[in-house]
Amino acid sequence: MTKICTKCGKTKDVSEFFKKKAARDGLRERCKSCTRVVDKVRNGTPEYRQQRKKWREENRFQYALTHSKTQSKRRGHTPCLATVEEIKDAFTGYCKICGKEEGKHKLSMDHDHETGQFRFWLCADCNHGIGYFKDSPDLLERAAKLLRKQQRKEG
Repeated sequence: MTKICTKCGKTKDVSEFFKKKAARDGLRERCKSCTRVVDKVRNGTPEYRQQRKKWREENRFQYALTHSKTQSKRRGHTPCLATVEEIKDAFTGYCKICGKEEGKHKLSMDHDHETGQFRFWLCADCNHGIGYFKDSPDLLERAAKLLRKQQRKEG
């Protein structure tokens, strides 16, 4: 099966086109090589990068939710099921575990990777820590007990 690229005008095999769910045929209008050229030019301009940065700042919660869903799908997790309003209401500007204030580094949306349920906003260290302990309260409690035991020996 073939398709004509709207940019270069060449007839190419459908495997030469990126997918697009919203399109009638399920494919983008431009072939992969034309898309890459256009994207490289557009994404490389300082104006475009500034425009994207401004949008992310103005749409903080929408961006966080969209980014979280994209990353979850890439990693094979269930995407976060929360709405923009829910994550906005839960946002305090501080990490829910350590209390660190959001600054240069943005807080992360934490959610259950199996159910998709939004949990809370965390700094990167706490978010990674929970991930390293495989979201297991039992493992975290055992680690805390070991640390307390070690502190008593030293103190």
